[in-house]
Amino acid sequence: MDRRSTVPAARQLASSHLITSCAALAALFVFLPIGQRIVAATFEGSSSAPIDRPLAVAFLLNIAVILFAWRRSKDLKAALIANELAQQSAHDNAFIDHVTGLVNRRDLMRVLSDDGFRVSGGTLLLLDLDFFKKVNDLYGHVIGDEVLKHVAGVIRTCSPEGSCCARLGGDEFAVLVPAVGDELVNKSVSDIIRSIAEPLTLGAATVHVSASVGISRVEPGMGAEECLRRSDIAMYSAKRAGRNCKIWFDQQMERELLARTQLEDEIRAAVEAGEFVPYYQPQIDLGSGELTGFEVLARWNSPTKGLLEPVAFMDVAEATGMISELSLSVMAQALAEARDWPSNLKIAVNISPVQFRDPHLAERILKLLTETNFPPTASR
Repeated sequence: MDRRSTVPAARQLASSHLITSCAALAALFVFLPIGQRIVAATFEGSSSAPIDRPLAVAFLLNIAVILFAWRRSKDLKAALIANELAQQSAHDNAFIDHVTGLVNRRDLMRVLSDDGFRVSGGTLLLLDLDFFKKVNDLYGHVIGDEVLKHVAGVIRTCSPEGSCCARLGGDEFAVLVPAVGDELVNKSVSDIIRSIAEPLTLGAATVHVSASVGISRVEPGMGAEECLRRSDIAMYSAKRAGRNCKIWFDQQMERELLARTQLEDEIRAAVEAGEFVPYYQPQIDLGSGELTGFEVLARWNSPTKGLLEPVAFMDVAEATGMISELSLSVMAQALAEARDWPSNLKIAVNISPVQFRDPHLAERILKLLTETNFPPTASR
């Protein structure tokens, strides 16, 4: 529910309440002189003399107007209070994270887009907890939520005055700091990292987490999404640097990210095009000097970059999950080529540690042996 949608209703209630209150006051002002005349006529005149009938009717009607206006004003005030509570509830639902009490991503983006902040600038911190998934897995989401509340408290306490503290979702937080200077920002971030890294006892559980923080300057006129993207790049650089640390964004990080993204796309296309090929490293019996087999290594036969060794692509292939398809493709080619070699020659194929996480790895290798008709024996 948009808080702005309740504004016209609130204004209408406030206007009605004001008009009714004014009507009640006006009736009260009229009531006073009429009441005085009625009282005077009652006590000063003869008990047998009748009171002026129109005056008595006016007096009674005036009382009725006052009572009606008072009741109506009371009802309108109650409705106005209920409307204000509804507005606050709608605002909380839309902009407040209910686990930590911090503002959410939507409100952070609103503040980042505010003209005043865009002119003055500031600093945006993006904080991601390290090993938080392990906390949920070991202790459950109830303990996990308590950790999030603790982290929110640390962020509130350590952030400079005037900062906007937000939980973006999951275990990711942000702090939008006004223009206070890099020295104070660095001190605040160091305090946050140190406090979060301290062991946290929750009931019978002792929880250990840390935080990786990316920091970027919010330059005047910069868009909200661009600010968040820069801090995100810096935060992942902190993750790669070993976690539990802070890193400021610089343009070199952006260039490296673009280069890595381009490399990922090229590797993906190269796997589909069959550009990864086997390279055979001879294995020699040191005693006899005879050739006993080959170690199969992967090479990237790129039409634009030439023949590349694993150091140029292996880390990216493992990080993106493409290593399994790449390795199995190279293995299939090697098995097909080595199938007709002399039976005394063996081949050894390197397997990435990442592939051992695949519970079906053995079945995939057996499938390749079957498809290539390669005998899976030590001696052929």
